Amino acid sequence: MMTRTLAVLLMTLAATAMPKPAAASASAGVSEAEVARALSQRGLPLRLGNDSFREPMIESYAGATRFYIYFYECSQTRTCQNIQFRTGFATRGRVSLAKVNDWSSRWRFGRMYLDPEGDIILDMDVDARRGLPPEVLAAQVSRWLEVVREAEAFIGWGR
Repeated sequence: MMTRTLAVLLMTLAATAMPKPAAASASAGVSEAEVARALSQRGLPLRLGNDSFREPMIESYAGATRFYIYFYECSQTRTCQNIQFRTGFATRGRVSLAKVNDWSSRWRFGRMYLDPEGDIILDMDVDARRGLPPEVLAAQVSRWLEVVREAEAFIGWGR
């Protein structure tokens, strides 16, 4: 009887100690309003809109550099699972693929590549599936602004 009771107790403890699958919560994802608030708190200008898929889109500026925030996998309530910060630099082939590859080999955040016209595209994806508390979202905005500054310096933009 003691062995059976001990076995049941151990099974109960093991079951309660195991991580539970993440349940979908109302806070999962991020809304256009939350991202707009994070930008406004940094004093950044913004314009709300929609992309060609009718998903939210925000236009803003990092200094003189215009950038966009695209929203992906959005629900009916316009809460979205992912966002992407994106900007472009009209370099018209003046920056070599080798230099762009050099960026990619050195920098962990901010993906840089050349488009068909030889212009640089810089983007950064943010996974919001588990939600983005305001302080985490603010940190992602700060990281993006840092990535843009570093990229501008790296390619000699604005000199």
